[in-house]
Amino acid sequence: MFYLILLTLFAFLYTKASEKHMLCDSSRTKVWYSICDNINKHSVSASIDPCTFSQGFKFNFSFSWIPRHDLINLHATVDVWYKSLKVNGNVYILCTGTDDVYIYCGTLKGETITLTKEIRFTKIKLEPGVYTIFAQLITVDQEEEIVSLCVNATLLLKK
Repeated sequence: MFYLILLTLFAFLYTKASEKHMLCDSSRTKVWYSICDNINKHSVSASIDPCTFSQGFKFNFSFSWIPRHDLINLHATVDVWYKSLKVNGNVYILCTGTDDVYIYCGTLKGETITLTKEIRFTKIKLEPGVYTIFAQLITVDQEEEIVSLCVNATLLLKK
């Protein structure tokens, strides 16, 4: 029992909470994110303007990142949770190494990726509440999958 208490104490002393970054903040919406791994802590920057997620609205999303792996074969996993229920869980194939559509495909380790995209909410109606989003970008290098970026985000929609 003593060893269990000692182990728990050391775990609390050496575990540092992930730093949360505010993505956007308005009277009806708040979005913040944290990086899941310690390696990418300072190489990601993102913003949303204006901070609204209502049906029919549009916003500009900007994202900048310095990957630590080549982005030749890349896929993303995105899980969305609402009220303790998984409401979405998808895998997206982004880069295959041949005839890729996205501009960041083929980016080499250490090069900066900067994306700006206008996003419109035309078909999606989000209910007020707290949404938790878990996203990973995974590179595949010779049959080995490596997590290149891991992000936890929280979306708070007020009435």
